[in-house]
Amino acid sequence: MTQKELEKITNQILFRFQRANETYIDLMTKHILDNGRLTASDINRIEQYRLMGANIDEIEGILADATNKSIKDIEKMYVSKMDDVYKGQSKYYKAKGIKQVPLVKNRRAVTLARTVAKRTGQTLKNISRTTSVYSQYKAMVDESILLVSQGVDNYERVIRTKLNQAQQKGLFVKTRRTRQGRYRGLTQRYDSGLERRLDSAIRLNLTEGIKQVEQGMLDITGNEFGADGYEIDAHALCGADHIDIQGRQFTQEEFRIEVEEPSENGDIRPIGELNCTHTVYPILLGISEPTYSSEELDEMNALSEEKVKLYDDKPMDKQPSRYECSQKMRALETNIRTEKEILNGVLKANDTEAIAKSRKKIKNYKQKYDIISKTAKIDKRPELMRVYGKG
Repeated sequence: MTQKELEKITNQILFRFQRANETYIDLMTKHILDNGRLTASDINRIEQYRLMGANIDEIEGILADATNKSIKDIEKMYVSKMDDVYKGQSKYYKAKGIKQVPLVKNRRAVTLARTVAKRTGQTLKNISRTTSVYSQYKAMVDESILLVSQGVDNYERVIRTKLNQAQQKGLFVKTRRTRQGRYRGLTQRYDSGLERRLDSAIRLNLTEGIKQVEQGMLDITGNEFGADGYEIDAHALCGADHIDIQGRQFTQEEFRIEVEEPSENGDIRPIGELNCTHTVYPILLGISEPTYSSEELDEMNALSEEKVKLYDDKPMDKQPSRYECSQKMRALETNIRTEKEILNGVLKANDTEAIAKSRKKIKNYKQKYDIISKTAKIDKRPELMRVYGKG
């Protein structure tokens, strides 16, 4: 399976969950705006909660359906990635004169696929069950009931600010992460308390699941052919915490001291986690030629750290690096997705004022995005700005 095919499946999965988010925005927006036509004597809390409950049932049904369909796709992605990795490591088995059994007969590989697929599927279910749909929706209904009961003039203007905040947030989850060290069996649980949009949480879960399968498969093959070292791959847009370790080969002891321990201590991000796209390859020292020359690494690292003049009123030493520009682009992609979902909702509600405001925001975000892309010479990622519906 090519990278393009993997991205296609990932986007299909994301669209399923984005449909739930769009439905949530549509139903909640219509519900809250419709209440503006009621009088204090008309509005009934029990009836309001009944309507909210029916809408939430519809949203949760979409989330459950998205989860069940996506688990099957995830299993296909994992098996395909494992097969690619396994074939790519055949040269090391040959170098050591070791027979490489077919993948389906490699018990450790089969166990890995099942374990990670099960873990990813469970995480998807947990995400679906712990979204903010009830608490946030109820807060908006309670606010709406209060305003109508008080007979507030210009209900729509008063409610719009809070409605817009709820639309901006969309469905979100609070992240709780469990990390297990690959080489020491170290398990750490920590609650970051970070709120992530539903689509961002799903994308991160899928990306890290693929990395776990890839890295786990590499670790299995490394143990089988007797690897005595590691090599970390390299890429041009690299975070500052990984600049000094990317592209290098390590003995096992060097890797423990320079990569494992700093990761466990929180000094650097763990390889393959927290938006890190690096991979650790087991190698045979003295046989495995370095993938990158020192000149190539210097060029990539310089490209990542080079300052980009984005702001006219700041000196160069205060300008962002090219890597930091790439992170600004990722943030803008999220902002654009968020605003597109809001636009889809207010279009259905025929809210002309909100439509104009939303379109202006999207235009401004895209202008900033285009400027950064052009100035920093970083490719655009249009697939990260698409949403279910008209996005």
